[in-house]
Parts: sequence; structure tokens; C-alpha cells
Amino acid sequence: MHMKKIFFVIGLTILLTYNSKSQTTDSTILKGFSFSNDLKIVEIRKQGVRTLLNKDPDIEAKLNKDKSFKTVIDITTPSFYKIGDLYVGHTIFIEPNDKIFISLKPIKKQPGKENLIFKEFRLTTTTKFYGNITYYDELESRIGVTIKYKFEKPEAYKSRCDQAYKIAIDLLNEYKTKNAISPAFYKYALEDLKARYVLWFCEMFFAKDKKTMSDTVLNDIIKMKFTDSTMFVSSDAYSIAPPVYNYYIANSFNPKNSYQNLDKEFASIQKNYTGFMKDRLMGWQLNDYIGKNHPAFDSCYQIFLSECKNTKIEREVKNKLTAYVKPVQQNVTDIDLNVLLSRTQIQNADNKILNLLNTVSDSSITLIDCWATWCMPCRAQIPYIEEFEKQYFTKLKVVYLSFDKDELKWKTFLAQNKSIGNQYLVSSNFSSEFSTYFNLETIPRYILLSKKGIKVLNDKMPLPALTEEFEIELKKYIQ
Repeated sequence: MHMKKIFFVIGLTILLTYNSKSQTTDSTILKGFSFSNDLKIVEIRKQGVRTLLNKDPDIEAKLNKDKSFKTVIDITTPSFYKIGDLYVGHTIFIEPNDKIFISLKPIKKQPGKENLIFKEFRLTTTTKFYGNITYYDELESRIGVTIKYKFEKPEAYKSRCDQAYKIAIDLLNEYKTKNAISPAFYKYALEDLKARYVLWFCEMFFAKDKKTMSDTVLNDIIKMKFTDSTMFVSSDAYSIAPPVYNYYIANSFNPKNSYQNLDKEFASIQKNYTGFMKDRLMGWQLNDYIGKNHPAFDSCYQIFLSECKNTKIEREVKNKLTAYVKPVQQNVTDIDLNVLLSRTQIQNADNKILNLLNTVSDSSITLIDCWATWCMPCRAQIPYIEEFEKQYFTKLKVVYLSFDKDELKWKTFLAQNKSIGNQYLVSSNFSSEFSTYFNLETIPRYILLSKKGIKVLNDKMPLPALTEEFEIELKKYIQ
């Protein structure tokens, strides 16, 4: 099959052209985007099933000394791409034969962030479908990146989600009327917006049980479906929405016991999905439950082996199951905690190596947030932790312990989120002595230590988003 080529240049004036007859628009968009001082890589990554099928490549471009690079990539299908520095970026829709030129230009430094070198994307387009490039940036300016649950009544939150979704659809139809977007963009953006709606809505399920919600809140969203054909060329939101839907909408998720519903969750996958997506979700589900001793695991695994058509996914699950070694259960009270903390090596953003005991407060209790930049539930909890830290600033210290394997991605995230303090990277992540000690296999996880790290107060704190439960547990130990 003949490959279609897309041409990227960073460090030059941006120009986007199509094979079709073009009309010129002279506009500056994709602006206000910042890069950290130590920026070395710019990502051009396919969203959606890039990690599942990987037919079209991602680009992680190493920049030259003048912050420029030049590359050509081959793609076979139209798709959403995100251009940025690993975590933050701009979503655009690219089709075969497109040419993309991108420039990074300095902008004025912001007060309090002098340590960052700020750049911006400036895009001047010569294209028939300029909306393929501008739509998501304009949508973000109207409704923000996401809709956050603020512990209001479910009906009020649903109303906010509905309003944001209407704004998104109205803007999409406006672009379509103007002939500003391609037919393929319109088709896949419609599905992507449905997925985003599911993800907005599911913000509420981190803190509220579905059983407490009225039919008015649930009836519309329960009807949503996800198809294989859309998943193949759609965005990250569309890839994330099906498993999130399966956990939070199709089943009654219990945040106090995340691993109790394998049989029900597995049954809903079989009912609601087909083809590749069904195989992928069954595989993810089984991977999550390995080692959790759920009574239905063996029967679900046999169903997976008989119904999974994708040999790669089948092999992934088999390999993980074969490699699993049941951890030795340890009673934390039988081991000298200070010794463990002093032996646990961590690294700060300035590459200084120290031990975890150095970070534990002598005058207040310490909360260790075990997280990673790739863990969306972990990142969703951070604002709630920050609020508790402000409220109990003399009585609680928070230490953020990252389990990232990619140091550069961790540092890039920190550069973009300077408000998050006390950040460290743990050595050997999940295979470390620290992880073995606490039987730590999944994140997020919140561990509360006494003053000076003498003893563990609670090694399985509730999710901070469950504010009442979290605060009740916290107040047991705050003097």
C-alpha cells in the first residue's frame, strides 16, 4: 500500500496545504503554549489507538540547538494528532497528503515563572479546511479543557455537562456550515465529543455512587455506544471513554473496593462491545484483576481465551499472568519503618539524590502521594490534596512520590505545573523495597506517616476526592 506523507518542520513559519483547492486565511492560532527551559523533545503523537495498533508512527523529535527540527512521517489514515511537549499540546486533525510547518517564537515571560522559557505556536494557514486545525483550540477557549465536578447536586452537574456538550456540537455544526472542516473531521469529531461528554460526566463518579443518582441524570448517558470503526482513527478521549464507561456507568463502582466487580464488568464488555474494542477491554480488565483473587477470574480468563481474536492482546495477558509472582505479605508493624525510609532512594527535579526519610516532617504528619504522570486518576486527585494541604498547612506535609519510568516526561509535567510542591521520583518504582513493603501494586495510593516517620498511621487512605471520608481519617491523627 502506498504511504501518504506528512511533512513537519519545527522552527520555520507554519504552512498547511492540501491537495484540494485552497483558500488563504491569515490567522494566528495555537498560541500561548509554553515550554520548559530544558525542552529537548517535541511530540507529534497520534491520538486514539496509536498504542493499540501502532500502524502510523508517533514522532518524538529531538530539537537542535536553535530549537528546530525537520522530519517527514508516513500515515495511512486520517486521525487526530496532538502537537506539544509530551503532556500539553494542541489537537489537530491530519489527513494524508497534508503538509504542516510549525514555528516556536519567544513570548513575554510571566511573573513568577522566570525559570521557564515561553514559546508559542504561530500558525498561518493556506488550506480549504482550516477548522481541522482551529476547532479544538476554539472549543477550549469556550469551555475549557474539561468539566470538573464541584460536589454539586448531580442534576446541576449534568446540566453543566449538557451545556458544554451543546456548545461543542453547535461550534462543530457552525464550522461544517462554513465548509471549514472536512467530512472525515466532522464524522470523527462527533464521536470524540460524545466520549468527552462521558469523561466529563464520570468526574462525578470519583466521589459519588451511581446508586444515589436519579434516572434523569443517568438515562441519556447510559445509551452511549462505542464502535470499533471510530476508535481506529479517533482521539485519546475516545480511547479512554470505553473503559471509564464500563467502570463507572455500566457498573456500580465502589471506590472503597475497586476490585469487586470483575464478573459484572466483564459481562458488560461482552454485551456492549464487539471486535477489536471488545478484545482490548477484556484484556485490560483481566490485567487489572491479576493477583486480586477475585472468584470469577478463572472463568473470565477462559472466556477471554475462547473469544479474543487479537493474538497480540491474548499474548499480552498470557505473559502478564505467567510473569505474576504473588508478593510476600508483610506486616508493616514488624519492620523498622525508619530503616525502610532511609534506604528508599528518591530524586528531586534538580537531580539531587536523597532518601525518603529526609522528606518526612519532624513536626507534623506526612502524607505520601504515590502517583505518576501517566495515571489520570492520580492527576485528578492532586487539586483535592492541595486543598487539604492549604487547610492543614501547619499540621500536614504532602510528599508527591512519582512512579514514572520516564524521567523527562516527569520533569516536563513539573515544569508545566509549578504549583505542585515536594516532588520526587522513586528509584525502581513498583519493584522497589518501598513498594514491596506496602504491597503497592496500583496507584493512586495514599500513605499517612507519623511525625519523624516512626510509624504508619494509615497505608490505604481514601481518595482525597472523597473529601468527607478523607478528612475524617485525617482528623484521627491531627492534634
